[in-house]
Amino acid sequence: MKKELEDYLWSQISALSYKEILYSQYNRLPRDVIKEMIEKGWINSPQQAWRTLEKWIGKGKYDYGCCLDLGWKIDDN
Repeated sequence: MKKELEDYLWSQISALSYKEILYSQYNRLPRDVIKEMIEKGWINSPQQAWRTLEKWIGKGKYDYGCCLDLGWKIDDN
C-alpha cells in the first residue's frame, strides 16, 4: 500500500482496545476504515490493508484479539 494510504489508515484507527472502541462514538475500527478506503477506490481489496496491519504487528505498533482488522494501535508513533 502507498505510504500516504498507510498514513491515512494509521491516523484513522484507534489506540483503544476493541471493547473500548465499541463504546466510543469517536473511534474507528480498522475494518471500517478499510471498507471506506475500498469504497473510495483507494485500494482494491482488504488484503492490501491487512498486509500493512501485519507489518505494524511485526514492528510492535499494532495488536488485535481475534480478527486482524478489529485491532488497535499500541504505539501511536
